Amino acid sequence: MKLNILPALILLFTTAFSTFVLAQSNEGIKNELELGETYKKAEYGDWILRCIRTNSKKDPCELFQLLRDNSGSPVVEFTMLDFEPDSNVVAGANIMTPLQTLLTSQLVVTVDDGISQSYPFAFCLKLGCVARIGLTQTDLKNYKDKKNAVITIVPANAPNSPQNLTLSLSGFTAGYDALTSK
Repeated sequence: MKLNILPALILLFTTAFSTFVLAQSNEGIKNELELGETYKKAEYGDWILRCIRTNSKKDPCELFQLLRDNSGSPVVEFTMLDFEPDSNVVAGANIMTPLQTLLTSQLVVTVDDGISQSYPFAFCLKLGCVARIGLTQTDLKNYKDKKNAVITIVPANAPNSPQNLTLSLSGFTAGYDALTSK
């Protein structure tokens, strides 16, 4: 029985080459994207640092988490933004909810069974409605020190049944520090 070594060499080369491609740096991946495309730069616990490809040295990024309901369906997008803080607001986020959210009930955030804070919705798009939240230094410290937050929204078709979604704060500190590093 004669063994043909060519297929084995091809398989070995293909495996080695694909491992090399997967091991490329984010810079290599970034260079393969079109301007304006989004890419995942890093993961920190339950958070994703995603960026938009630009021609500048540092692409604009955001810290993102998708919140799911009890059945595993995606419901809310929580996005931390990098911006210049002012005297009161040191961090900010956009929280996008489904279109059929009862806007007058506002969005409620409770960090580890602490004090609940309500935020009005700012606008709605084709994809959902957005509440823009500003965090004080104390709020940001709570996000960094605690394990979870609960985001409460009220469905318009079930106003007596608020929906509580868990926002994991695992990896938040490292992710936020990476987002805001200059």
